[in-house]
Amino acid sequence: ARVDLERAVEQEGGTREVLEALVTVCAGLGDTEAQRGWAAQIRALLGERPDSLDVRHLQGLLLLRQRHPRRAAAALEAVVEARPDDAGCLLDFGRALNNAGRLDAALAAFGRAAALAPAAAEPLALRGHVLRGLGRLADAEQAFRAALDLDPREPRALTGLGAVLLASGDAAAAAGLDGLIVSLPENIYYLTGLDHWGFFACHLLIVPRDGEMILTCRAMEGITVENQVSNARFMGHKDTEEVAD
Repeated sequence: ARVDLERAVEQEGGTREVLEALVTVCAGLGDTEAQRGWAAQIRALLGERPDSLDVRHLQGLLLLRQRHPRRAAAALEAVVEARPDDAGCLLDFGRALNNAGRLDAALAAFGRAAALAPAAAEPLALRGHVLRGLGRLADAEQAFRAALDLDPREPRALTGLGAVLLASGDAAAAAGLDGLIVSLPENIYYLTGLDHWGFFACHLLIVPRDGEMILTCRAMEGITVENQVSNARFMGHKDTEEVAD
């Protein structure tokens, strides 16, 4: 995919769609050097087309993927001001604001996106996660349920609703879900008692509706899990593998 996209850049001169796809592929490959290279190309495009909102939008997306949320929010804000009715821009702007810790502003951006795209579940799900971060669990639950009314399989709404129900102690309602995938260390600790230094690496706790929970992380953590966790089955993976493997 990367080779095909790089060829398309050479042939088409770097349209926003092609560059955005290429940046996504490079991010998925963990190729930070390539991301820096495309950042330089985006800066060059901005020099040639300083008023191009498409290039400015792409710059914001790249900064967001490079974990520079404040800079991403600044770039995307200019796009949103020029395109106030673009729900997609508002969603990207809201993500940047959320990652920058500006939760109230992110909530407003997701709310505007939801109003512009009333049939879309994603803005409501993202709004629910911000509400949850603000501690407004009842409002978050309402947002997640509204998203699921539009799309019963919306993953962010499903995981968010389950987390809210567990946090509010409504285990009976949480049991109405097929299951949960829990990734936050504090929630894994709360549910299993696992407390160790290894949380810097990815941990997933699978909580099915029926049957035992499954905890997956690096295989080398097996002894620690065996000593601390008695209510979940452990499934470890090699350091050369990902949790998804």
